[in-house]
Amino acid sequence: MLRGKAILPSFVLGRFSHLPCRERLENEPAQVAAFSKLLQCLRSITGFIACSFREVKQLKFHKLYCDSQGESHWEDIEVELQEETFAPPAQAIEISAPEIVKKTMFLRLKSGWNEPVHPTPVAQKLICLSGTVRVTASDGESRDIGPGDVWHMEDKHGKGHHTAVTSEEDFLSVIVQYE
Repeated sequence: MLRGKAILPSFVLGRFSHLPCRERLENEPAQVAAFSKLLQCLRSITGFIACSFREVKQLKFHKLYCDSQGESHWEDIEVELQEETFAPPAQAIEISAPEIVKKTMFLRLKSGWNEPVHPTPVAQKLICLSGTVRVTASDGESRDIGPGDVWHMEDKHGKGHHTAVTSEEDFLSVIVQYE
């Protein structure tokens, strides 16, 4: 999750002009902020999207993992940023270490969707664009994942987790898989 104000540069919107949500994004500041956060997350994960932000104080994500007894638990992970000259002649920026990924997909869960408890099929990150889900680890701790939040799933075995859409709107996200 990102804290602070996010700005979506017009050159980035131009690259996504084919997306059906583009016009809605331009007219809804909250959606622009969420989409801007998504682009920054994708940049840190895949290394191919550049985006600028102001007033970012913390960059964290929710990690769900499984212990040796098969119990799933939540952990907050702070992303380490290093200052680098990334795109000369532009000024240096703060950027995370790249992560190698296998697949990227978009996901929609309809409002009211409620699944049975299960482990994640592969290690993956979910980046929420809109809507909200409540995810409950097998230890009973729940987290609400909403626009701009990043959820890293590693509970590939054991008891798993439960997910339900809690918003009136559909839950839209990007999934980035590591396996």
